[in-house]
Amino acid sequence: MRKTLIAIAGLALAAAPISAAHAISDHTVEVQVSTTQIDLGKSISISGHVSGVSSKGFTVDIHADYSSGNSGGPIHIGHADVHSSGNFSKTYTPPKGGAYTFNVKVEDSEGHQVAEGNSPRLLVMRWTALKNLNPSTGDQPVGSAGTTTGKTVDGVKWDHELYLRDKHYLAFYLSLPCTSLKSYIGISDSAPSGTTADFELDQHDTPTYTRHLTRGVKGHFTRAINPVTEYINISAVFAAGTDSVSKKIILGEPKAYCAIG
Repeated sequence: MRKTLIAIAGLALAAAPISAAHAISDHTVEVQVSTTQIDLGKSISISGHVSGVSSKGFTVDIHADYSSGNSGGPIHIGHADVHSSGNFSKTYTPPKGGAYTFNVKVEDSEGHQVAEGNSPRLLVMRWTALKNLNPSTGDQPVGSAGTTTGKTVDGVKWDHELYLRDKHYLAFYLSLPCTSLKSYIGISDSAPSGTTADFELDQHDTPTYTRHLTRGVKGHFTRAINPVTEYINISAVFAAGTDSVSKKIILGEPKAYCAIG
């Protein structure tokens, strides 16, 4: 049997929606976000409660600690008033995908910082092309798998394609979670007539999706990825026969749904 695979590694999602309080004076602040995962373009509410507030004049200054793969940094969100009840709230629309943790500093009416707290992590998700996830070729000969143009499946050519050939693979390493994978798929029209292959998606070596491919017929799949799964393997097993460079599995517009900028 001959196999081709793609591996995707990810980290776990944040769980709790409310942070622990952090006191600098007699005041403490708890910070929460309305959800811990959103689609890029959606808005969230950053809110919380400051203890010991009995009058107006308190404000909060909110920053985001942003990260996405190898990039990131602080983002100033803005200020919000603290009501006499101690509650505050601010709506925010993240400008790009990635992970955000919100830092809130509480200031009294004289501008003195009296408390500080952090929110749980927010993941902002979007579809991204697999080619953006820094592929490497593993221990197989370079050029056995990669990007290609001009290849068709059932007469269709995609702007973004990956090809996979017998016994070669691409590996994609992520520092942030991905939750879904989608792609068109088929055997290249340049393969010999009658070429077949079996397509399989594995999570932790457990098959979760299989499909039989025949040259001249294209397909499409969208599958959920468990973000705590370290590796997702996509394998293609060709029917027995002589190796040929024309026998390729083509992935058309392959994309992953990730917390990435």
